[in-house]
Amino acid sequence: MHIAGVDRESNIPLYVQVCQYWRARIAQNQLKPGDQLPTEAEMAKFHGVSKITVRQAVHLLVNEGLVATRQGKGTFVRAAKHQWDLSKLYSFSEDMKMRGFTPGARVLKKEIVKGPVEQLKLDDSNALTIRVERLRLADNEPMAIELLRIPYEPFADIYDDIVDNVSIYGLVEHKIGIKPAYGTQFIEAALPDRREQKLLEIDAQEAVLKLERVSFSRERVPIEHTISIYRGDQYRFRVTLER
Repeated sequence: MHIAGVDRESNIPLYVQVCQYWRARIAQNQLKPGDQLPTEAEMAKFHGVSKITVRQAVHLLVNEGLVATRQGKGTFVRAAKHQWDLSKLYSFSEDMKMRGFTPGARVLKKEIVKGPVEQLKLDDSNALTIRVERLRLADNEPMAIELLRIPYEPFADIYDDIVDNVSIYGLVEHKIGIKPAYGTQFIEAALPDRREQKLLEIDAQEAVLKLERVSFSRERVPIEHTISIYRGDQYRFRVTLER
């Protein structure tokens, strides 16, 4: 007996059949990136199966990278992942513009703090740094949370200009006259905490990518130390290796 893509006489588990049905619709472009899937209840009724079966099927689609769930909003077809070349020192804004997206930044917190920052070679307990937390967006969709620290000197003059939708690299280069020349970066996988889940609109089980970067001027002077939390469902990184 066939009910909307489900054959109860088949040896294939029902949740796999449900997954296959929606996978095929996505592959055939009947559902496009950004389209929302029906709710659990709607899918259960459509296929004549339980909500648990639907939940298992959606979990498979999430694991395959075809869809993503957003807290309080539903399940959506995912776009292709953004590919980031790690051999180049790009700012988030530069990277998004090159890909044809409109970059955005929402300042969550901005302050001047006192204390040493090893990564910026600031050992003095009275050293001042500009500390900024921002939510980074691409076409108004949340992509990353960024926690950035910059030495107060010589960058004090950019403090008031750090507002929503402004490139800090751009401020450093055009207002201070210092251009980021190279950097070091570390990447690790992690699970998001509750605040990160809310800001990035992801579920607890969705992995994130934690990037830690220190960039320098040509004179090897540290410019910024940044820890960023990127949505794992939106990115893949590329590195060119030579031997």
